[in-house]
Amino acid sequence: MIYESRNRREADNLHPAARHKVFQLIDRCELVGLNFLIVSGSRTNDDQNEKWKQGREYPGPIVTYVKGGDSKHNYGVAIDFVPVLLGFLKWNSKKQFEQIARIAVEIGFEWPYQKWNWDIGHLEYSPDLDIAALKAGKRPDATKARDDRVDDLQARLRKAQEALESGAVTFRRKSKLRRFVRMMERQLEQVQ
Repeated sequence: MIYESRNRREADNLHPAARHKVFQLIDRCELVGLNFLIVSGSRTNDDQNEKWKQGREYPGPIVTYVKGGDSKHNYGVAIDFVPVLLGFLKWNSKKQFEQIARIAVEIGFEWPYQKWNWDIGHLEYSPDLDIAALKAGKRPDATKARDDRVDDLQARLRKAQEALESGAVTFRRKSKLRRFVRMMERQLEQVQ
């Protein structure tokens, strides 16, 4: 992924459950050749209030409708992202936003854009938790998110190993699959 170190920094500041899901999303997107940059992750209430002032007290477009404490960013369970293609940020590529968001939804993220048609690059990982629950101290299950990621990595590793063992794979493809298997094994070691 092009912005791997930046994405890692942003993900490391998220709640552990959201962090596992973000890394699972990165893994899945890499597999199909999609890249993205996390432009915002966890925020303090003060940071959120500053964003809220944009377009109201400061020049520029309105970028949020919620103040500090009322954003899932404040609880480390939301990210804002932009697709990246050939090293360029693709702010206007609805198709790429949708491709990445579809993968995110498959692995458990909520994509509020589907409901509100606003903030296309915003994803949340807080299954069955609304703002009131987050304010009350509830958080997503980090162990379940980690286990989901491990299961996902193991399933892809098995498929690659099965393809290697089949006689239908070309020499060049076997070389790529071996590299992929080594990469999956390293990722599994890091997660476990």
